Amino acid sequence: MNPTLITLFRNADYVELLRQNLPRAFEVADAEARRVQQRKTGLTYESVGQEVGVVREKIIIAYLRHTLGDMHIDLPAANSPMRDVLIFGQPLEIKTVTRNGKVKAKWTADTASAESDISEFEFTSDLLLVRIWWETERDSVFYIPMEVLQELAGQHGSSRYLTSATGTNNRGIDIAPGFMDAAESHRDTVRIAVNWQRSGIRIDPMARWMAYWSDRGGRDPLYD
Repeated sequence: MNPTLITLFRNADYVELLRQNLPRAFEVADAEARRVQQRKTGLTYESVGQEVGVVREKIIIAYLRHTLGDMHIDLPAANSPMRDVLIFGQPLEIKTVTRNGKVKAKWTADTASAESDISEFEFTSDLLLVRIWWETERDSVFYIPMEVLQELAGQHGSSRYLTSATGTNNRGIDIAPGFMDAAESHRDTVRIAVNWQRSGIRIDPMARWMAYWSDRGGRDPLYD
């Protein structure tokens, strides 16, 4: 359990900053990751690309840097399991999912890798989970200490709370919804309610780069 994050998520001003601004930030992320795809019938439709998860993670890390200060936030080495950022030296994993979607424990390439990873899996960091409930207000941001995850894992056993599809490119290992329900409702988990109202903002994801290639002397339009 990271006392710094406990203090942060019990600070009324910083919690309100998160509640008021997170929906708009995630709405912008969705807009920037939106792409047009074509069905077999020839009709086109819009969808949000998988890269939106990376953008959302950056939004959360930026919030932590703003509230806690850059000197206390470190990004760990690539491929560090369950660790997206270090807060005062303690690891924190960040996950964002839409509504009651499954939380990914780890990405794997095939069934053999998934089975091996399930047998060896353990929680090694705290978890900051954001569930996105557009047009709804409900508990959405969950700070789940590592001790809570390890306690529940000890009660279940990895073969009971981790699942994986079969075949190649199976998109990794999921944490069972029942396990996550228990973690999110645990007495030591900090929960923050968010009102997920869209502002209706419309963003052309190419606009920044169109401006970049225009006559601007090579300056970055985001920072000018």
